[in-house]
Amino acid sequence: MRKLLFFLAISFTSFVFGQTNCESLKKENETLQSTNKTLSSENEYFRKALDINKPILDIEKENSSFKITKVVGNKAEKSIAITFLV
Repeated sequence: MRKLLFFLAISFTSFVFGQTNCESLKKENETLQSTNKTLSSENEYFRKALDINKPILDIEKENSSFKITKVVGNKAEKSIAITFLV
C-alpha cells in the first residue's frame, strides 16, 4: 500500500510540474512556426529564381555550348530578344 501511495504521489507531482511551463512553450512554438513559414516562403522564392536560368534549348556549335533561357518578341517593334548563357 505504501508503494502504491508513494508511486501516486510521485506521479501527481510530476504531472503538476509538467503543466507549469505550458504558456511559454506555446509562445515559443508560435514563434518557431512563424519562422518556419518565413523560411518556407524564402525557399520557394529561391526555387523560382533558380528556374529562371533553366535552359529552354541547349545548342552546341564549334566547341561552344549555348543555353537559351528566354525568348521575347515584340510585334509593334517587330523585334525578338533572346537571352542565353554561354
